[in-house]
This record gives sequence, C-alpha cells and structure tokens, in this order.
Amino acid sequence: MMACWDTGWKWRCSPWARVLWSFGLWFAWGIGAPKASDLAVPYARLVGEARSFCARPWVASRKQGAQEVGGTLHWVSLARLPHSAHGTLSCALGHRPMIAVTMIDKGQPHTWRCAAVGLRGSGPRGAAPDLFELQGSTFCAIPVGAAAGVQALAFWGGRGARSTFRHVWIASRGRTWLVSALLVGDVASGAYRFTIRGQKTIRMIVKATLFFRHRPPRVWGIPALASLYDYGISNHMPVQALYPARHKSDGLWVQTPKTAYWAPLRNPRAAFCMRFFLSTVRAFGLLQRDRTARYYGTQRARYQDASNAWVRIPKGLQGHVVLREWPTKAGHYDNIVASFVPMVRPLAHKAWTVSYQLIWTRQNPTQASVAAVVSTLIGGDAPTGARKYVIDYAGGPLPALGAHASIAGEVQVRPDTFVAQNTVRFNPYTGGWRQVIQVLPLADHNLHVKAWLTLHHHLLSEFWEYDILRPRISH
Repeated sequence: MMACWDTGWKWRCSPWARVLWSFGLWFAWGIGAPKASDLAVPYARLVGEARSFCARPWVASRKQGAQEVGGTLHWVSLARLPHSAHGTLSCALGHRPMIAVTMIDKGQPHTWRCAAVGLRGSGPRGAAPDLFELQGSTFCAIPVGAAAGVQALAFWGGRGARSTFRHVWIASRGRTWLVSALLVGDVASGAYRFTIRGQKTIRMIVKATLFFRHRPPRVWGIPALASLYDYGISNHMPVQALYPARHKSDGLWVQTPKTAYWAPLRNPRAAFCMRFFLSTVRAFGLLQRDRTARYYGTQRARYQDASNAWVRIPKGLQGHVVLREWPTKAGHYDNIVASFVPMVRPLAHKAWTVSYQLIWTRQNPTQASVAAVVSTLIGGDAPTGARKYVIDYAGGPLPALGAHASIAGEVQVRPDTFVAQNTVRFNPYTGGWRQVIQVLPLADHNLHVKAWLTLHHHLLSEFWEYDILRPRISH
C-alpha cells in the first residue's frame, strides 16, 4: 500500500511512498534518475566502426589529415549542460569542421559538427577548469589555476602518420563525464572512452581499442604526450630573445617502483631520440618544475602556470619510454613527444585494448623516498669540448639530513668519456644539495651522463640523465 496520512502532528507514509517521495525530490533537485541511454555511451558501436574503417583502404587526402584545423578557432557555446554537470559544452568553428559531436541530454541526442570540442566546468571567469578539449588527434585538460601546457596524443605512429577523431559522444553523471570518440587514421583506427573527473587535479581514465592496418612500426607508442621546449635558463638563449625562457615543460619524469628518472629537455640541432629501458615503468610525464614567473616574462602564454601531465601505467603492461625531440625556432608548435612503447606489438586487423590513467595538474608528483631534481644548468667549453652540469636536488630525505651529512655524488658515463670534476655541496638557498659535474668526451662520440646522490651507498635522489649526439669540439 502506497499512502500517506496525517497523525495530527506530522505526516506518516508507507515505505513505498517514502521511496517514491525521495525519488521525486532527487529528480527535482536536478540529479535525476540515470537513464540507460545517458550512461551507456556507445563505445561498443564505435569499436565496430573502427574495425570497419581498418578494413577499408586508406585514401591519403587532405580531408583526413591530423592537421586539418588550421588558423584561428572561434569558440562558441553550444549548450548549458545539465544542472548536475555544472558545465558548458563549447564548439570551435574552423574553416572545415571535421568532428561530429553528439551530446546526450535526458535521453535525447543533440548533434553538431565542430573543428574542436571543449567541456568547461563551472566557476567564475578565469577560475573554471577546461575539463576536456579535443582537436584533430590530440586532447588535453587545463585544471583550475593552470594554463595550457602538455597535450596528449591519441596514438603516436611517427611524424608522418595521419589520424583524426571523427565522432564524439558526450554524456554526464553528476560531476563525472563520459566521452567516447572514434579515431581513424592511416596507421590505426580505434575507439576511445574517457572518464573525466576533477577540478584542480583532473583525472582521466582512458580505455582504447585499436585496429592496426599493418603491424605497428617500431616508432609507435601509446599513450603519448606532447609539449614545447624552445629555450630555457639551463642552456643558451637566442641573441634576440626578450626573456630567458620559453617552454611549457622542462623535463621528462619516469617513475619506477623504487625511484624516478629525470631528463632535462632541450631544443636540439637535429632530431634526437632517447630511450629508457627499465624493467618496470609505473608512470611517466612531461613536467614544468621551474615556476619562476620572471623567467618567462609574457603574461599571455603563462608558461609559469603550464599544466603538467603524467600517465600511470597499469600493472602487467611492460615496455619502455621514448623521448623524441626536434629542433624549433618559432616556438609555436610542440617539438617534444614522450611515449610509452609496449613490449608486445599488436597484430594487424586484430583488436588491441589498453587502459591507462592521465593526470592533469599544476602540481608536481612527489616521491618521499628520493629527492627531486629542481634545477639544471648546462655550460661548456667549445675549444676542449668539456661539458659542465650543475644539478640541484631538494625535497625527499635531504631536509632531515642537515648541511653536514656525508652525501656523495655518483656519476656514470660512457667508457670514452673522462670525468674531470664531480663535487657535492650543501645549497642553503634551496635547503638541498648541489652537484657539479664536468666531463670531457671524445670527438665525434655521443655523450651520456647519469648522476645521482647517495648516503653510505643508499640512494637519496632521482637519477638525472642527459645525452648529447656528437658534441661539437673546436680544434
């Protein structure tokens, strides 16, 4: 029996009436009962479409390129999203819209065609996070208090590979977003599912099912991150540069179960590739550790607030991390790509599924067991070919050791490289320790330097690594 009656001082209802009353209040507050069509974003349907695209012959045309959206994008607000989502769906209008965007609201689909699509959370102007932005074959997020920084690539198949997202489905449940997208390309096609949540720290759980037209090339990688590095205080700035630094990230961070690795970025003279063959990779990312605003100068780009992004690799997925760098002069395009290359290469025309987690934030990941590299200065002597590195470590166990601890600096180089200096001293300005290294490589030989701090043969810091391809030596 579903009924309510008046007892004289309050209303009493039967259990079923109370359930229906609570459900009515729940729906009136804007939360609503989730419908199957609202939450079941058609990921399985996109997997079937990706399989059919992979079976078709690829036609190399400009309409199917990854760099399809060019020039200035004009963002317009499409719809105010449901009250429970607290956000706005925006569409970028370019000269050639390529993406079909479908938003499911109260079980009804609404479709637009956009050059790029964005989801912005609620908040005052300048304090609302960009929860998700998708354009071409890249996507990113900008948390609260951060600026545009690292971008994620749906798939890395080489600089000549062409791919783009074709169809995007969007649904929400409370403050959690569900986005499914179809990717088509000349190397692979696939379906992606993003589960997005957060404000100051945005977390994305990504699931991808890919179909390769052929056996993937050796330069492939998923997941992959892209960023910009033109010049910084660690190396020589251009003569006509107004400010000492211009970069969105200054290093590659790789985490293992016991320690971490840090590789400073640079703008090389020629394309350069650096590989990290580690037994177990837990996470990797492109980080901006130098947040000193006066180094960057410009207020529009806000490089000091560029967002960091790192990937958490699931257990059981083995592989290595590859860092690729290309020369750039204008500083308008990303020239840094860090990707994870799984050990097992997928087969052609077979479904290959991978899941990982992406984290976007202005903060840096910390590891209490080891100190982090907070600064790197690089110099050299052209006549002799000597290279000098000044590395600052801070955090971790260093503050508790004090200024008189017996900390030693370790250096590992190639057999054809001579270590002329290796000193360690306390840095009172950072509360950490500074390591100064000077090496002399042979002419026409690659230079590899690996450094870290120890205390009685116990590891204290991250591993710092730097490679140079045939350093110049004047005679």
